[in-house]
Amino acid sequence: MATTAPHTTAADSAPQSDRTDAATRDFKYRPDVDGLRALAVTLVLLFHAGLGFSGGFIGVDVFFVISGFLITGLVLKQLDAGTFSLKNFWVRRIRRILPASTVMVVLVLAAGYFLLLSPEFKQLAESAIAQQLMLSNVYFWRNTGYFAGPADVKPLLHTWSLGVEEQFYIGYPILLMLLHRFFRKGAFAVLVLIAVVSLALSQYFVNRSPAATFYLLPTRAWEMLLGGLICFLPRLSAVSPRVLSACSWISLGAILGTGWFYTAEMPFPGLTAIVPCLAAAALIYVNSEQLTWPAKAMATRPLVFVGLISYSLYLWHWPLFAFYRYWLGDPGIVVAVAVLAASFALAVLSWRFVETPIRQLKPGIPAYGYFMGAATSIGAIVIVASFVIMSQGFPGKFPEAGFASTDIPINLDSTTAEAESGKLPIIGDRTSGAPKIVFCGDSHLGAVLGVLDDAFKTNGMSAAIAARGGTPLMINSWSQGNSETERQNREQWKQAVVRYVQEHDISDVVLIGRWTLYIKGELTGETGHLLHDGQSLPGEANLSEKAVERSLTRTVEELKIAGVRVWIMKQVPLQPHDTNRQIVLAKAFGIGDARGTSREWNRERHANANRIIEHLQSEGVNVLDPNPYCFDDNGFSKIFDGSTSLYHDEDHLSVYGSRYLLTDFFDQFAKQLKESPRAN
Repeated sequence: MATTAPHTTAADSAPQSDRTDAATRDFKYRPDVDGLRALAVTLVLLFHAGLGFSGGFIGVDVFFVISGFLITGLVLKQLDAGTFSLKNFWVRRIRRILPASTVMVVLVLAAGYFLLLSPEFKQLAESAIAQQLMLSNVYFWRNTGYFAGPADVKPLLHTWSLGVEEQFYIGYPILLMLLHRFFRKGAFAVLVLIAVVSLALSQYFVNRSPAATFYLLPTRAWEMLLGGLICFLPRLSAVSPRVLSACSWISLGAILGTGWFYTAEMPFPGLTAIVPCLAAAALIYVNSEQLTWPAKAMATRPLVFVGLISYSLYLWHWPLFAFYRYWLGDPGIVVAVAVLAASFALAVLSWRFVETPIRQLKPGIPAYGYFMGAATSIGAIVIVASFVIMSQGFPGKFPEAGFASTDIPINLDSTTAEAESGKLPIIGDRTSGAPKIVFCGDSHLGAVLGVLDDAFKTNGMSAAIAARGGTPLMINSWSQGNSETERQNREQWKQAVVRYVQEHDISDVVLIGRWTLYIKGELTGETGHLLHDGQSLPGEANLSEKAVERSLTRTVEELKIAGVRVWIMKQVPLQPHDTNRQIVLAKAFGIGDARGTSREWNRERHANANRIIEHLQSEGVNVLDPNPYCFDDNGFSKIFDGSTSLYHDEDHLSVYGSRYLLTDFFDQFAKQLKESPRAN
């Protein structure tokens, strides 16, 4: 998710370097830069609202460029004048960033107490601490795991970009100081070199570690440095106004074009981010002498005003959307527009009563007063958030919250080394000898490990577990969202599991997975799990369905080489929304009901996957179908037993739910394996 960078006002746009060859020598407040900021935040808001502009996330990159330009110009001017002070610089950053973000975090935490169930409220408190410590980007990079929940319902996710900029603000002015003192003539070259290295890292890791590349400073720094480099460029007084105007139109078109045509599935940032970043830098640079027509349009009062409130506008719009989506899913057009209107109103209030009064404080307050104030507010939020974490998010804060499942599917994910060394995790009766049965699968295997363990203990049997989130045992394939490194690591794991089966005395292998996910993606339209195997023809229809069929067939054939009996389990019913919130809404507020999806809906949703499984069944594969145990007499899937949710989210059964629904199913299966073992 892209977000906007902190807003920098006219006060931060003071004249830049005094050097006569610099394009910013006589730089004064530029309303067109505020207009560019308005364009950037509008792109991001429309993207987050789902109102077009699928590449609107590039707005954050435009903000990074603007920020680098303004901060570099401010520091260089003061260095040239001999008035620069790190202490005063950081005081300015505190005054600009901290007040509005602190108010937002406090109110979001307060709202979270009433609007979030305990697991998500605990996560909100964790992210609040990270935000206060300028580590939001690191936190969200480290907490985007399989069961971390969807990103679009995390109210403070948008603060990741604040973390990037705040970290940049710590070291960058020190670098400029050192260059100005010891290597002034080579400063431009040094910054270019650092920017090139950062861009190279961004491109190298964008497919290998996409989350780290998106969130972390080393792969984002080049965008802010690009803005800073503008301050070193020569003046454009000799360039034809027609040329400058053409450059402005092209740059504006590039920003709007990438905002419209880019998609969240594209590798980003990396080289893909060069177009909007260069376009933003060009718009700033070519209008440094006089405004072209595009810049004049951006300098109009309505756009300038949106630019002035853009920091508060971004701070407030995302939590509103996140809280709405948490309970009610994606908003329609009318609701999205209403949320944007509410965001605008809150932004105006924040700008008028928080940002402006702080900015207009008289200069008599000493620096240590700001540092002490910042430390006090940060400390208070950290203490309160820590209390929320220690209390596990206050699970009893309202009675209906007790209906929600708070358990997390058991994690017995194995490594390639464990598979290669024959040390896969074991469930069931460990005294019954070496396991002859292996369960292989993704997180849907993890969701039923508790009831599997019970069934195998009851029947005096053991089984090895080869589980890995998002990685069903389908060899020579990968998910669309996997980085190159992930592809290699996951394929090595899958091949090691197959070798484990072939090299040990295994009688049965059971494959469990969320098969439809790899064929159709999420109901939300997210496509990161769509399967590929490199064998599809360009333009071929149903690519992922065919890739799943080929890969699953290859896997079955490889397992049969070892003489094992292969089983494939169909999926449990899928729900369109998180069942915990659905149940609480129904019981606490009378909104909707606690009834799951119908048998017909699931039959249609899983038809492609079931066709593949049933075709393999005709070729000798055994099929397990838990669905008869998962529907009530009226043909609706069971998601609630009257006291507790049976699901962890929209597709994983909870530990409790798997025992409630599937105890008899897996007990009968274990008995079947025990009574009719496969003879190797």
